[in-house]
Amino acid sequence: MTATPGHSRTKILRGMLIMNVLFIGFALVMWWSYQDYSAYLRNIVNLQKPLLVFHKQQSALFFVWVPMMSALITINIEVFYVRLMKKRVPPLMAKLQKVATWVMFLGVALAVFGNQLINPAWSETFKEAGYSRCNTVIVRANKQFFNDAWVLEPADCYDRGLKQILHEDHGKRGFEKGARYLEKKHEFLQSREAVHNPGAGL
Repeated sequence: MTATPGHSRTKILRGMLIMNVLFIGFALVMWWSYQDYSAYLRNIVNLQKPLLVFHKQQSALFFVWVPMMSALITINIEVFYVRLMKKRVPPLMAKLQKVATWVMFLGVALAVFGNQLINPAWSETFKEAGYSRCNTVIVRANKQFFNDAWVLEPADCYDRGLKQILHEDHGKRGFEKGARYLEKKHEFLQSREAVHNPGAGL
């Protein structure tokens, strides 16, 4: 049975709607993920937690909307004129489509390498807050390339207990456990210092 033109158009419009919802939804989820991760980092810095593990690739989520939206423009123009209207793409729309295609390729590059543009700003934020980046293999060796460990006390980069915690659990739970471990460690060291040197804080 051959589909009628009206039925065919309805299918095309339905497909366009689903595609637009999926593309826009995915872009919004990625944008929200970046904002959520940024809030997570700022919270650690504001609370001055002794440990911060930074996922360097996470910053690239900031740019995901660029290729998604430009791809959506390119596809929508093509589907609307060629599939739905059964016409050639008008010259003006063709130029817009070409620009959107180039922006899409640029956006893909940003989604992969864009963290190199944002991460220096985060590093500066951490340094200004008093953190030092660990150059030791404090996190798992296979996670080292995409993650940086930052601490308030540089000596903590060499702490074997912290290294063991982060190697056993490379996730937010492990990071929080490592931060609690360092907090208890420094509280103990400060209390011991107070006992041995009662006049040190005067």
